Amino acid sequence: MTKQVRSLGWVWLVLSPLLFLMAAISSVKSDLTYNIQLVCFGLVAIVGLIGSVALLFGHSFGLRILRRLSWFGFIYFTGAALLVPVFHVLNAEVTLASLGFVALITALIGVFGIPFLSMARRLGNAQQGAAGDGPRPAGSART
Repeated sequence: MTKQVRSLGWVWLVLSPLLFLMAAISSVKSDLTYNIQLVCFGLVAIVGLIGSVALLFGHSFGLRILRRLSWFGFIYFTGAALLVPVFHVLNAEVTLASLGFVALITALIGVFGIPFLSMARRLGNAQQGAAGDGPRPAGSART
């Protein structure tokens, strides 16, 4: 496993508890929403810790786990960014100033998805590279 891939294991090892902390300190109006958010982020944190430790110890399932979590992070932040303008248009009076503010908030939320996309792509490339190194049937030639 390359140093670059292993570094992503370290990133997820640090990021996983931070995701749980982010959910724990959030302020939402409903206790039910807070508890659901806490459970979801807690599960992601636990799976992220398992995947990062597995990757650091060289297990291939760590690649698969962290790749899926990275795609999930990208989809989460991108989806949240895309929902902000939709809810704004549906629930508020739309002015030029409010559209500028919503565009800024959308960009600030969406930018957090970019590192997750980068990690997902790097882990996917590493997973494809690792798949090519497996054993071949007898008599087959490597191309």
